[in-house]
Amino acid sequence: MRVRHMLILVSLMLLLTSCSDKIFVWLDQVDTGAGHDEAVLVGRADQGMVIFTQGANGAPPCATCHQTSAGASGFSVGPNLSGVHDRAANRIEGFTAEAYVESSILQPSDFVVSGYQNVMFPQYAEYYSPQEVADLIAYVLSL
Repeated sequence: MRVRHMLILVSLMLLLTSCSDKIFVWLDQVDTGAGHDEAVLVGRADQGMVIFTQGANGAPPCATCHQTSAGASGFSVGPNLSGVHDRAANRIEGFTAEAYVESSILQPSDFVVSGYQNVMFPQYAEYYSPQEVADLIAYVLSL
């Protein structure tokens, strides 16, 4: 029965991600069979853009250090995030693009991109709710 539910969930995820660049499904928990409920957070890219450009809850905005336009030139403290979905999907073996971006937000010193310093704000996990993280992931992966 769980396999069937997972297939339905994966099909729904594919449908949602193929239908719109504004919606991205991020799984917070998966049923382990130990009585845990399945929780699905739907990241809203439009809300993620606000967090990215303006920050939230007193945390600095990502746009302070990251550019998002393909071919953008000039100095940037952090990597340009245009097209990051493809790079993130292959950056760390065993990590999906979603997991890599989540880790990069919540534990930024774990995977520092070559050529950049470990200077990203280290406390986003304390400032952002799970929904805000899902929204931010949806936006970043839509770039």
